[in-house]
Amino acid sequence: MNKLTEKIFENAPYGYFTSQETAILFPDSEDRRYGLVKRAIAGGQIIHIRRGLYCLAPKYQKKKLNLYALAEHLYGPSYVSLESALSWHGWIPEAVYTLTSASLGKSKEFKTPLGAFSYNRVPQKVFYAGVERLTDEAGDAFLMAQPIKALADYVYVHKKDWTGLAPAA
Repeated sequence: MNKLTEKIFENAPYGYFTSQETAILFPDSEDRRYGLVKRAIAGGQIIHIRRGLYCLAPKYQKKKLNLYALAEHLYGPSYVSLESALSWHGWIPEAVYTLTSASLGKSKEFKTPLGAFSYNRVPQKVFYAGVERLTDEAGDAFLMAQPIKALADYVYVHKKDWTGLAPAA
């Protein structure tokens, strides 16, 4: 096991980590850190999610990675909403293959080795209204929209140009 992987295994409680956390664990040379990260990725010990964000490979994780918590670190400020939140609360029966979130920033999509993540911009005035902080069994916290908030976000993001009560043609 690479030195970086050993340190992350000991010190990263949730399995994902940033380049800033790597700098704290290895304060000496930036080139050394880059080399450690590059070798760990090449050896399949860590997975590169996006620039500055990594996670341990599944065989090195102490517990299963919480993708809802990871979504906040991938692009933020954000919270899980839309189809993902509606599925979480049991309001829709369909399977959701993209983890959807609401964000203050521009709408973006990320295709990562861990799955697809989609972020949609919602109004700032009511951004955290109707959002609750949840914790998984491992103690990893994440923000999840309550069902009504997720439905409101869905309507806002997928709004139609209706002029009356009749469905648009």
